[in-house]
Amino acid sequence: MTRALLGGLLAAGLVGAIGLFLIFVQPDLEMGTASAMGPGYFPRLIGYALVFVAVLIAIFDRSTIPGNVEWRPAGTILGAVLLFGMLVRPFGFVTAVIACTVLASIGDRGFRLLPTLAVSVVIAVFVWVVFSLGLGIRMPAFSIPWR
Repeated sequence: MTRALLGGLLAAGLVGAIGLFLIFVQPDLEMGTASAMGPGYFPRLIGYALVFVAVLIAIFDRSTIPGNVEWRPAGTILGAVLLFGMLVRPFGFVTAVIACTVLASIGDRGFRLLPTLAVSVVIAVFVWVVFSLGLGIRMPAFSIPWR
């Protein structure tokens, strides 16, 4: 088995596994219809699309060669997503967005704290304007969990 063939099959397998996970992870969620979507509609739709893409990758792609993985950016981005999930409820979404942006930026080799803080505050204000003012979604912007 050539390296290119192995890379294509690994990519197809990974994408297909994610798709199957989305399809079968919560079978008790109601699908609904396109006009009245249930909570399981969108995850299953994405799962079916990923399985379809995995089949296309397995059939047509023979050029994917696994390369070196940059672990620092990958780890900080994954950590930022996890940190956002842990902070959004107890501290509010503005604090979670700022912390998430700073942690994700640490993965960059040219990381500088002050410009990153400025960008994270701008992103947090934008998120607050869009979700709270624009869409009217009721989420606490700031919260103190020990109060």
